[in-house]
Parts: sequence; C-alpha cells; structure tokens
Amino acid sequence: KDSNSMVRIKTTEVLYITASHSVGRYAFLEHDIVLALSFLLNDPSPVCRGNLYKAYMQLVQVPRGT
Repeated sequence: KDSNSMVRIKTTEVLYITASHSVGRYAFLEHDIVLALSFLLNDPSPVCRGNLYKAYMQLVQVPRGT
C-alpha cells in the first residue's frame, strides 16, 4: 500500500481501464487481483474507492456478443 493517494488513484484508474477489456478481466481473475485490492475499499480517498468500484463493476458485466 502506497502512502501517496495520487499513486493509489492512478493505479485504480489503470485497473479500471484494464478490466474493461477481456484479456484484462481474465488477468484479474487468474491472478487473484480482486482479493489483493479489496483493502482499497476502505481507502480514505473517495476517488480511489470509486475507481476500484468501477473496475469491479467491469469484471461482473458480460461483454456484448457473448
């Protein structure tokens, strides 16, 4: 866990983008990233929590055409 909130915000933003692609969703699930990032749900930064929530929402949505 990084003490700099901007690092956590940008990291969760990148994870949200990654989770929006099928390869990224597979990597999230294959490498147990969901569990590893669960501690960020209690992060003091609302932007970080929001980005993490959006990334998790991308994981549970079924992509179009499948």
